[in-house]
Amino acid sequence: MTANALGILLGPIVFRRSKPYTLLTLTLSAGICLLFMRASLYQLLPMMLVLGVLRSQTNIQFFTHIQQMPTSNRHALMMWVLTIIDTSTVIGSLLAPRLILHLGSWALPVLGAAIVGFCLIKQAIDYRHR
Repeated sequence: MTANALGILLGPIVFRRSKPYTLLTLTLSAGICLLFMRASLYQLLPMMLVLGVLRSQTNIQFFTHIQQMPTSNRHALMMWVLTIIDTSTVIGSLLAPRLILHLGSWALPVLGAAIVGFCLIKQAIDYRHR
């Protein structure tokens, strides 16, 4: 958790000079990080640091995107967004131990593979509609 918190704090510094990334790219990067997570401390700490950096940049990009949306009911939109985020956090916190019980040390790589799969499907759908 300390490595994740440090990554969240370092995120704006790391991405200060880079171009803004899309939310899909950041989500795909997080999924790839989960693919390489193992129960070894030497693999877990760097990946948690990178996930923290990606998480902070995702939050910045997401809320910047929401604020730039032309809507007359921005407060209602933000209420729904925060409700969904908080609800999914609670559900994820409750389901993660179950997933670990069933899959063991492969829980995070399987979750990462699912995220990467969903991102690739989304990218293919977007490419097809262009």
